[in-house]
Amino acid sequence: MQGVPISFTVNKDGQPKIKVMIANDHPIMRVGLRMAVRRERDMEVVGETLGAGDTIERFKQVLPDVLLLDLDSSGQSGPDTVEAIHRACPNLPLIVLSSYPIDANELLREPSPGLVMFILKSSSGEEIMAALRTVVVDFRERNRLPGT
Repeated sequence: MQGVPISFTVNKDGQPKIKVMIANDHPIMRVGLRMAVRRERDMEVVGETLGAGDTIERFKQVLPDVLLLDLDSSGQSGPDTVEAIHRACPNLPLIVLSSYPIDANELLREPSPGLVMFILKSSSGEEIMAALRTVVVDFRERNRLPGT
C-alpha cells in the first residue's frame, strides 16, 4: 500500500493530536462525545455532522484523522452508508457506533481499507477514546511514508 501524508496538530507537549469528526443526529450524543474528546489532551473535535448525508462534504473541509459515525443516524442502510463514505474517503479510519452488535460481514459488501472498528453505543467514554487512539495509531503506522 502506498503511504499517505499524515497531517496533525500538536498539544502543549508537542505531541500530535488526533483530529476527530463526529457524525450523529442526536444532539445529546454529539455533545457527550465532544465533551469526552475535549477531556483528552491528545484529541480534538474538528467537525460534526448530523449523519452520513453531509459527512462527506464536511470531511473534505476539515480532514479528520478518524470519523466516529453513528450508523443509526444515516437514514440509509448500513452497507450503503459505509460504501458511500469509503467511496468518497477511501483511507479514512472509521469507527461505527451502533445500538446493536454488528457483524462486519453483514455491513461490508467489499473490503474497505479505512473501516477499522465497530463499537456499541453502550460502551464507556474511556472505551470509545481508547478505540479512537487504537484506530488512528494503527492507521498511521500502516500508512507511514518512507523516511518518516
